Amino acid sequence: MSPTIFATTVHTDTPTGAGTSHREPPLLPQHHAIRWWLCPPATSSSATEFRRNIESCFLYAAQNRGVELAVTPHVDDGMARGAWRNSLRFNPSSHGARLHRHSHSYHLSYNDALLFPIAAALGHVLSMTTSLLNSSSVLPIEIGQPEVPARLLVWLGMQGEMSATVFAHPHAWRQTMHELRRMNFLKDPHSSQSDSDAGLRFKLGISTNFNKLCGCVPYDESDPVKYLDRFPKRWPRYAPRFNIPEVQRLYEEVDFIGVTTYSSAAPNFHTREIAKAMEEFEKEASIMGLKLKDLLRNRCTPIHFTEFGVGGG
Repeated sequence: MSPTIFATTVHTDTPTGAGTSHREPPLLPQHHAIRWWLCPPATSSSATEFRRNIESCFLYAAQNRGVELAVTPHVDDGMARGAWRNSLRFNPSSHGARLHRHSHSYHLSYNDALLFPIAAALGHVLSMTTSLLNSSSVLPIEIGQPEVPARLLVWLGMQGEMSATVFAHPHAWRQTMHELRRMNFLKDPHSSQSDSDAGLRFKLGISTNFNKLCGCVPYDESDPVKYLDRFPKRWPRYAPRFNIPEVQRLYEEVDFIGVTTYSSAAPNFHTREIAKAMEEFEKEASIMGLKLKDLLRNRCTPIHFTEFGVGGG
């Protein structure tokens, strides 16, 4: 059975120029704008409410939809400038990277506003499976409700289709990953011991687009083949800005690698066209100095096609 997939999305007012190095995209029609007064700022209370609400969705899916949950957080442009999330270069743990410019009192980071609440909610649902395995535990599920599968598996991409932030701040993403793994939300509330089994069933990954990974090269080429043909000549100009060995370490430490595969495809596309996008991803990564083939061969890190289809932008 395929996993139940959640793509959770928040909107940001991060200026395009602050998150990208390419030219300003064309403005969208005014009626598409998400006005700031309709988009409340991220606060500690809103993060708590978000966690509570999303947890109910995760619990329902676990009880009714199968034994796997996959979650991919997104950040979208909330100011109708047409900015692509793949080009946002925010630091996930920085409180200066505000999710809302009118949030004068609360400057929650991406981690505090979105990622950590999601992880805590998933961890709580996983802890319910721990209780199921302990016959002396009082189940934290209402009588008459379906049980959470005892072997529930969770795949959490720390970000979705957001490549530039990974390549701009690989150390921050490694720190985020280690912090998530140290969190105590996988502890069985009915046990004095941490649930190592639940921890093994909580998988962390990074999820990027299949191309245009660094967010540094002008996106003036929509054809992925032509873009890739030009990339070897363009990359040396931008390479000194990036810590590629740190990006390599990040890829080596995650539990899975997610790739968004909105490559050119017909409506009746075949799975081999998704594999083609993966080939383009690996080729661009190798030009940048990443050894993904060795990683996949030696560590057997799984690849997840977190999004695929004929759409995208």
